[in-house]
Amino acid sequence: MARPVSQSAPGFPLHHHDISVQNLFVDDDLNITCVIDWAFASTGPPAQLLATPGLPHPRDLVLDSSLVSAFRFGFETENREIGGYVIEPDLWMVGQMVSRFMRLVNLDALQDYNHLEALCALVWEPRTPGEGADDTNSLPALLAARATSHDAIILAGALADDDEAESEIRRREQEYFGAVGAERLALAQKVAIAAKMNPRFVADKRLWRWIDAVTEYYDSEI
Repeated sequence: MARPVSQSAPGFPLHHHDISVQNLFVDDDLNITCVIDWAFASTGPPAQLLATPGLPHPRDLVLDSSLVSAFRFGFETENREIGGYVIEPDLWMVGQMVSRFMRLVNLDALQDYNHLEALCALVWEPRTPGEGADDTNSLPALLAARATSHDAIILAGALADDDEAESEIRRREQEYFGAVGAERLALAQKVAIAAKMNPRFVADKRLWRWIDAVTEYYDSEI
């Protein structure tokens, strides 16, 4: 952030990996006066600076268009004053891609699938349905196809070699569900069966709402 962002500028800017409300100091006019906790800062591609910071925590994605516009306006204004550069619209698009991508690879997101879906929508050209207007070109279908490919099956087998023995897994499950209740075990088993029967299964908000409804029902019966 210490130099203008342009396609031709050499080197890489300094990037703060934890821009959160805990690390920002502001004055009475809400001007940022200080940013602390630079211990894990590193250089990064200019496009990473164009990704709207997540608040209150970096893992949070800002979807409010007014907040995104405010961030971009401030960034563009400062960028012009420092070096006279104009940020092209395609650079903002790359910034959106980087924002989604970093939340995926950092393994700290609460909505992995949503980030992947949005990232693919930004990267891919508009995709047309398959024959008969089916969804063979949809992301769940593509992921299911990848999961059953020869290379994926070999990799899954290699990863399974590091799994604990089945007897140990069952012992841990019995210990855990014995403490939290048989109802949660039934829920876990139903979700596991659904995922096994449907290769395109996605644990989205519909599943979590259903789980909340079921747990509330069980709690009310106690």
